[in-house]
Amino acid sequence: AKEGGRTSFQKRMLNYGDAPEYEKNINILMGYSEYQTKAYIEDVWKLPYVISNPSIQSWIYDDDVNTENVIISWCANLCRYIIMSTGNSSDAWQVTKAPDTFEYFKNPDGEGRQPFLAGDPRIYRNGDQLYITYVDGNPETRLMVQKFGTLGFNASLDAFYVQLPAIRMSIDHEVGIHHQKNWSPFVFYFNEQKWDNLFIYSVQPHRIVFVNESIDYGVSKVHTVAATEFKLMDESKPIWSYGDPRGGTPAVLIDTVHGPRYLTFFHSQCKCSIGYILTYYMGAYLFDSKPPFAITHWTPDPIIPKPIYDESNGWAFKAIDYIVFPVGLLVQNETCYVTMGRNDNSGWIMKANVAGLVSTMVPVVSKIMSNKFERHVSYELSTN
Repeated sequence: AKEGGRTSFQKRMLNYGDAPEYEKNINILMGYSEYQTKAYIEDVWKLPYVISNPSIQSWIYDDDVNTENVIISWCANLCRYIIMSTGNSSDAWQVTKAPDTFEYFKNPDGEGRQPFLAGDPRIYRNGDQLYITYVDGNPETRLMVQKFGTLGFNASLDAFYVQLPAIRMSIDHEVGIHHQKNWSPFVFYFNEQKWDNLFIYSVQPHRIVFVNESIDYGVSKVHTVAATEFKLMDESKPIWSYGDPRGGTPAVLIDTVHGPRYLTFFHSQCKCSIGYILTYYMGAYLFDSKPPFAITHWTPDPIIPKPIYDESNGWAFKAIDYIVFPVGLLVQNETCYVTMGRNDNSGWIMKANVAGLVSTMVPVVSKIMSNKFERHVSYELSTN
């Protein structure tokens, strides 16, 4: 609870003499924020009505309106979505679907939802088709699994829904029980075909998995098709000093000064300032547009949208000060919009200049561990 504007843990820092060290770390982050605001962060704002961890994708919602953007937020098996019209500033993002018309995320034709806890949606598109991945969990075992489905729109009901059955993606046969739950999807263009079932399973190593569309009892087997490890050119410096990098947004193919690259944002967490306060961080990287999809450039410092780390907006929990969780990415011309959850209780958007962001990245050296992509694709083509 807060007392006089400070939490009990903040008072504990004062009592233990840890406050100066904590404030020193926050000041370093604010220094990053000031530099990044000049270099590429153009705006950061809170989304209305969004619970947490919103995703984003463009969608032609109304023939009378140009491209609009679907903002989706999940919480405990309840999906809320809103339609936002975009512009050059936060003032131009207006809700065009009223909050009292939010729908449960179910098939509007009558098929019910599965009794799981769902969250962290990532929506992306392949042509005119929207796809969605999300984390699903059994409330009894708390086992979290990744699911993949097609996102449909019922015009008569004015509602989005996941077309059932959603596919559970199983990688247990490769990695055992200690698996990642935040997979980042991307669309790959290969021999004039678009492959929409590729995912970044882990960041280090950069492991790319392929979802076989054949389903056995509702489960699709996932296979590693490429894996690389990377390091900074200056090996005396750590790659990332803020915990293990983990999944974040879908990856989007963009043009850069380095050539065509995929851009994605990730998250991490660590107790960097003092031993009993956990902080979440966000970064970004580029990777090759062709197999084995090796990482080429990396943000050496965490990306700090200032309002996310503003104490006046409150801490997340007693022992966690700030949570930033990027889940959505939309690139329009030279601008990218990153949707993120803050402190598990609100949704935010960061607007950034893509070229400015790329200019702050440093090159990395990657080592190929595995590259089986063409073999898997050839097998898929031969069986279809």
